Amino acid sequence: MNTVDITEFKGRNRFLSNFYAVNVMWEGEEYFSVEHAYQAAKYLYGSVIRSKIRAEVDPRKAKRLGRSPGIQKGWDNLKLSVMETLVSRKFFDNPGLRNLLLNTGTGLLQEGNWWGDRFWGVYKGEGENHLGKILMKVRGKLTQTCSTCTREVPLDPPKMAIFSKGEKSGELVFCSDECWNLAADSFRSISKIQIRQRHVLLGGLEDR
Repeated sequence: MNTVDITEFKGRNRFLSNFYAVNVMWEGEEYFSVEHAYQAAKYLYGSVIRSKIRAEVDPRKAKRLGRSPGIQKGWDNLKLSVMETLVSRKFFDNPGLRNLLLNTGTGLLQEGNWWGDRFWGVYKGEGENHLGKILMKVRGKLTQTCSTCTREVPLDPPKMAIFSKGEKSGELVFCSDECWNLAADSFRSISKIQIRQRHVLLGGLEDR
């Protein structure tokens, strides 16, 4: 696991860039990269410019198309949440990229750039680094804590229990069979057990 700060999204860290080629869904349509989808999201569904962005392979040209007239009203209030949604889908839907992001550990992710972007990145030592902040936020969502030993476990854990008791409900995550068995000893009764793939869904758990 890499704990070194990453200050540029190039070379071996190119996967962090929005230009990285990976299919991303937005409003039922597939795009060639996060950059494509983000630029398309500026325009209303079904618009001509959206179709042009979606058809363009080169992310640089897609970015230029995203400067066309007709950007939807209130876009500045939407762009951060749209970007977070798209970056989340990029890593949640692609296990290989997800593992690469997790392997950055707790290091700083900063999009240092030469083109003067101080909103999404950092230019000449100054910038808000919103893309880097979103990447670190998404990285945090990709890990959970084992309910028994508090060890960090991947988003798709070996065992997961979703329980309800009266008006209370929640989710328990276990990193191993051993931790699962230790927790199971504290349950007096278990009902409605279902096994789906590697997840264990439980209902009606009662404390001893």
